[in-house]
Amino acid sequence: MLVISIFRPFVFYVNESAEYIRTPFTYSYIVILVFYGIVFICTVFNSYIQIDNNYKTTALAALMVIMAIILRANNEQSNSDWLAISFALYITYEMYVNIHLRIDQKTGLLNSQAFSNVKSKIFYTTTFIVLDVNNLKRVNDTFGHKTGDAYLGIVGETILEVYGKIANCYRVGGDEFILFLKKGFHEKDGYNFNIHRTIKEKREEFDMKMENNKQKYEFLDEMSGVAQGYGLYIIKEERPDDYKGPLTIDEAIECADKMMYERKKEMKEIKTKELEEVRI
Repeated sequence: MLVISIFRPFVFYVNESAEYIRTPFTYSYIVILVFYGIVFICTVFNSYIQIDNNYKTTALAALMVIMAIILRANNEQSNSDWLAISFALYITYEMYVNIHLRIDQKTGLLNSQAFSNVKSKIFYTTTFIVLDVNNLKRVNDTFGHKTGDAYLGIVGETILEVYGKIANCYRVGGDEFILFLKKGFHEKDGYNFNIHRTIKEKREEFDMKMENNKQKYEFLDEMSGVAQGYGLYIIKEERPDDYKGPLTIDEAIECADKMMYERKKEMKEIKTKELEEVRI
């Protein structure tokens, strides 16, 4: 719009007396800029809060935008609103960079650093889900690391597709993933909980989608799936008198790990039996 105004008086023009004249469309480009700026900031805010659970930084940037609006409303000749908006955008950019440092490049999920940062900030009842990719080393050795990375990417996509709406999803190791249900989910699910049924349904949905992926990717026929386990963490204030479950987040994850390894053993035995039947 500004470029067009050089040739046509669309947003502004300079008259014969060298006076800067604004047209009725003067603020149109500002409205568009602000609109896309708000969309960008809101997107980054949402991602940043999910990753770091930090409202202070996001509130500061939002305050700068509000201040800019107030400054412009009180004094149309003031340019300090641009300074406030610039500061807000700088804060947003810093958060944007921070987000990308906490994204796992192979899966698109959050990484172990992000999980370490958020783990100490979980003060609500939730369920931790541990997933472990079977035979990843064998895949890397047999088909190459490029295929192994593709396999991890498929697992990451499927995790996000199945669990993304109800859980925060992290890749915390070479073949290990940790998820925990979002705040308020247990209350919605009926507390102690239809959670076991929900996790079972999600696990079955995940396994079905991974099985369907075998039709698209031939190398997946060599895999024996992804083992899953889960552990319920109930905060002290909500524990029943006869509660004997995990007392800490680490204990809940350990419980999920134990269940996952039991499932991993079962899957390995099933795979071995299938191979023996094929040989016969």
